Amino acid sequence: MAASEGESLIDLPDIRVRDASVPDNSNPTISVTDRLPPALKAVIAISPVFKCLAYIDANKIWHHNSDGKEIEGVFAWREHP
Repeated sequence: MAASEGESLIDLPDIRVRDASVPDNSNPTISVTDRLPPALKAVIAISPVFKCLAYIDANKIWHHNSDGKEIEGVFAWREHP
């Protein structure tokens, strides 16, 4: 079936692409010196070497969310979407 002029055979969703040059402040990075996340809440932990899903325990020690192993060098974090 051919589409007549001005018609489309399929409707495509309106796709919007975020411009990477514009900062996204909807999920800001927070320094660990400013504030820590609640204990045991999964967040994105940021170190000089990596970013990973992690949590902080009641003793303020960071752990990988997947296996619970301690991680060091976390200087910032952001909410996990």
